[in-house]
Amino acid sequence: MQLSDRIRNARERAKLSQAQLAMLCGISQPSLSDLESGKTKSLRGKTLLRLAEALGQSPEWLADGNGKADALAPRSTAEEKVLIDFRKLTAAEKKIVLRMLRALVIDR
Repeated sequence: MQLSDRIRNARERAKLSQAQLAMLCGISQPSLSDLESGKTKSLRGKTLLRLAEALGQSPEWLADGNGKADALAPRSTAEEKVLIDFRKLTAAEKKIVLRMLRALVIDR
């Protein structure tokens, strides 16, 4: 199985569109399309890590097929939406949100 196949299959299992996955990973939808079609044959480390996280896969499996597929627990739709919105924030806004989240978790 090629990189393109692993990405496409994992995206389909995660029930994400190309546009949704691209947004989660901070890449363009055409770039993701090029990866899935095999036009682009390799990934930068940062992109690989973002794809693996968004797809609930180990980076090793995604990159070369070694290791275990589905190594990470998939995120729920609500978690995906939060992540999409979080990535739209400025660095300062992200810090505020993270502080608020930590405060909520500590208060439990």
